[in-house]
Parts: sequence; C-alpha cells; structure tokens
Amino acid sequence: MKKRLMCMLIAAAVAAVSLPALSVSAADYSFIKQYDDGSFLEGWNQHERGSYEMTENADGGFFTSWDGIYDCYSMYGKQFDPPKEGWVFGKADLTYNAEIEATGIQFYGVYGRAPRSRTEFYVIEGWGSWRPPGGQGKMTVEPVEINGVQYDLYKSARRAFSDYNTMITQYWSVRTENPFREGEKNTCSGMISVAEHLRAWNEAGGDLDETLISDISFYTESYGGILPDINMTGTCKASGITLEIEENPKKPAKNVSMENYLRTDADGTYQEVWRKAARTYMDYQDHPDGSLTGTWNGFSSAFFRNGIRFPEGTAPAAQAEQITVSYEAEIEAKGKCTYGLAGFTKEPAEEDALPVYFQIIEGWNGEREFENIAPKDTVEIDGVLYDLYYGFRLPAEDQLHSGDYRMVWSIRRDNPFRAGEKAVYQGTVSLDQHIRAWEGIGVTVAPEALDSVQVSVDVIEPVSTAGEEQHEIMYGSFRIEKPVIVSGSSTAASDPVFRAGDANCDGITDVSDAVLIARFAAEDREATFTDQGRQNADVTHDGNVDAQDSAKILQYIAKKILSFD
Repeated sequence: MKKRLMCMLIAAAVAAVSLPALSVSAADYSFIKQYDDGSFLEGWNQHERGSYEMTENADGGFFTSWDGIYDCYSMYGKQFDPPKEGWVFGKADLTYNAEIEATGIQFYGVYGRAPRSRTEFYVIEGWGSWRPPGGQGKMTVEPVEINGVQYDLYKSARRAFSDYNTMITQYWSVRTENPFREGEKNTCSGMISVAEHLRAWNEAGGDLDETLISDISFYTESYGGILPDINMTGTCKASGITLEIEENPKKPAKNVSMENYLRTDADGTYQEVWRKAARTYMDYQDHPDGSLTGTWNGFSSAFFRNGIRFPEGTAPAAQAEQITVSYEAEIEAKGKCTYGLAGFTKEPAEEDALPVYFQIIEGWNGEREFENIAPKDTVEIDGVLYDLYYGFRLPAEDQLHSGDYRMVWSIRRDNPFRAGEKAVYQGTVSLDQHIRAWEGIGVTVAPEALDSVQVSVDVIEPVSTAGEEQHEIMYGSFRIEKPVIVSGSSTAASDPVFRAGDANCDGITDVSDAVLIARFAAEDREATFTDQGRQNADVTHDGNVDAQDSAKILQYIAKKILSFD
C-alpha cells in the first residue's frame, strides 16, 4: 500500500483562510483546510475514481463518504510549525468520536508524518477485511500494552507517491483485538496516547527521538485498488477530535540498550555489543564479576562479545606451543545464531598485508554456516572434528575492528546446541592447534600478533537463496563469562593434529603424502608413519593404508573430489 507526501506539498499552496463548510468531489484530487489554531482538515481521492465527498464539522471533525474508490483517506488533526522532534512529546493524547460504516479494506486510528525524515506512523484502532500492515516486519515477539490495550508493533516501508525511487519508513501499532464490524454502523471513541506509542517503537528498535514530526491526526482510510471487483463504499462521521500535548522540558538521555557498546579497559577487559542498523532491539549489562548478560529481539544481525584485548606486550609469545581458552555461556535462542570463540590480529607492518579475523564455532541454532560449501580441510582438535574455511571481510566502520580482514573459520562437525532450551555451554579450546591448522590452509595467525580473543554469540540475519533479507523475528537471551586464556612454551612436541591425508604430518595434504603412501603400499621399508600419520593416511576409512588411499589423495589434490567423506 500507498501513501503520499504530496499532501504536504499541496498544503503549502493552500491559503490558511476561514471558509464555509466545503466538500470535495471526485473531480477534485485533494482538499486541505488549515485553521488559525494549527488544526487542519485533509481529504484525498486517488486517481479521482468513483465518488468521494468530505464536509467539515463545526465541532472539530468531518463527515466523509466514498463509493467505488481506488484509495481515499480523511483526517483531522494538528500541524506543528516548526515540526517537533519525537522526544519533545512527553504527552500527546488524541481523543476522538466517530461513527463508521464501511465494506472492504478500511482502517482508522492515528496517523502522523515526518516528511523530512521520510517517515510516517499509524496507531490502528480498528479495521475491515484486511489487517494492516499485513504481518510483515513485526518488531516484537509479544504485544505491548498501552493504556490497557494490547498492540502489535511493526516496521515496514513503501515507495513514495511522488517519487517511486524514494522509500518511506512506516511504524505501526495495531490492536490485537479488532472492535470494528464490517458492513455495520460502528460507534468508535477513545483516547490514544501517541507519545507512548512513539516510545514503544523506539524501545523495539525504532529511531523516532530526533525525527521531525509535522502533524498528528485522527485518520480513516479505505483502499480498493488491489480489489477491482469489490465495490468499496462507506461513511465516517468524526467529531470532538482534540490533541492534548505536554512537551518534555529537555531532551532525555538515550536508552543505552539501543546503542552499540564497547568497553576496553587497561587490564585487557574487552566487551563489545553490535547490531546492524536499528532493526534489532538489544538490552545488556556488564557485571562486576566480568560477565556480560542481555537479550535481543528483532530481525537483523547482531553480536555480543566478552573477552580480552591484549595490552601491549601481553600477547602470547611467538614460541608459545600451548594456548588454551576456557569459555562458558548460557544461551536461549530462536532464529539463526552461533556461539564460540572469535579473535583478531593486529594490523601487520607489511604493506598490503591484511590482519586476520578468526572464529571457532562451537555450536549453532538454525542452518550451519557454509552448509553447502566444501571445507578447505578437516582436522581433529581436542577430540572434536572441525571443518576449516577462509575468506575476506568487507569494512565495518561502526565496529572496533573495522577495515578489510582475512577471515578463517573452524566449525564443529557435531552440534551440541539444544534448540528451544536455555542451556549452559562450556569447554576448553586449544587455540594453538587451530592456529597450526589454519596455517595448513594458508592463513597465518601469529600468536604474538593477537589483538583480542573473545567468547562470542552471533545473531545472523537470514537470507533467501536469492540473497534477499528474510524478516524472520529472532530473539533470545545470553550470559557470557569472561574467558580464561592460558599460554605457555614447552620443549615437548605439541599434541598430534588430525588432518585427513597428511600422512607425513607436515601440516599440509599434498603430493608428498600420496608418494609416501604409495611407497608404503609397495613395501618400501623406509616409508614409515607415526600413529597420527597412519590415521591421517586412511582417507578411504577402511582401516588400511594402501594404494587406494594414495589415489584418493591425488584426486583431492587435483580437485576431482572436494573432501574425503
């Protein structure tokens, strides 16, 4: 559906004069009358289809009737000159009385405009055969209660009436129960706390505090454009419409839960909370014990990180052979999300070299990352199989770590996440073994170059196969403990790493492994394996190391096969 900022352009061309009762017929496109006290009356009939009549009432309101229209609306309210920012409205109570009888798509309530911000909002008190805005873009899982009435909140968008390439943001509050009876005469009255709805949209992820609102009105609309075979007909008599406003004396502080958050202390404490755009509501708190807790609700990407940013000179030494990270997180989630470890390296000194962003995904809800993409390698670390992937990251200017990054992932084969439950996930990850595994696929993460390591819960915006956003509501709660990171050096050999096909345990699966296996199969006494090498060599998984394993490795190297599964 529809709407048009053109009305405001027309308003500028209409003199604010006092006229006798006027009506607008199908021959007219639109009608606006402004009063000395800032009140205004406005009617509009799209495409001049059918008949549409509007008459002003002496007691503050209007009578309107329509038949066979494409789209028409009628409103009576107040304009603000100059426009007022959303935070100004400490109170904005609109009182109305109306008698409405209509068939087809019809709704009534409050309408407000902010043309400079390309924004409009609705509070829908009743509707006919179609419930606006159609179920898309729901901002909260549960309804909100305002003045004892339950409302569902939505955020949507439409194309501007005067410029098809311009998008208008729309906010909606829609009663959960509909008092309107289609085809009957409905007596409707009430008081709508518009300021409370503005605050509710903000708390659900909207951004209306600094939006310049030009007018607020009682509003009724009928729409038949998409139903050409249905005769849209109706009448509305609105009276006693008042808008009582009390302004806030000063701009209130912003709710911190609506902002991206970053904490970096001298001792290395590092916490970061981020959301994409303003389509996800976040509430969070950092605690004296170092934990981070919170919730999310919406349909856009976000992440929550709690970890350590290494102060100068405290990163693990280059020769560190053991780096372990112990984590604990309590999570409950609906929608796509992952948890595990994340980290960054510092900016390298070499020109054109890129820092590295890594993730070790320990569990996930929804579809697994890279579900249909063959891994670069598969390794066993801490008794767990991980698939390895790498890629590149585009600049993210509103995060601490911005700019271009090389990216590398270790993703568990098995998934311990318990969907639909609140559960605690904990473990100890050998980061040093992951670092060596990433080197095997060509991504170097030098321990001494580590900038930060965090426990991370990532909320991931779903996309369709065509790459389009899917506005699926995602929500959940989390508690992330501060991780414990231990590093040390040792002359002892590091724990063996499972890497399919790496028969000589040099960290790479290549032709030398196939040759070693072929020599072993030909009973060359100098062709020997360690226990880990023998396990790596058996890529056919038949318990033997023979020429079939050598042939399969050659197929893998030639990219005839993408994995050894």
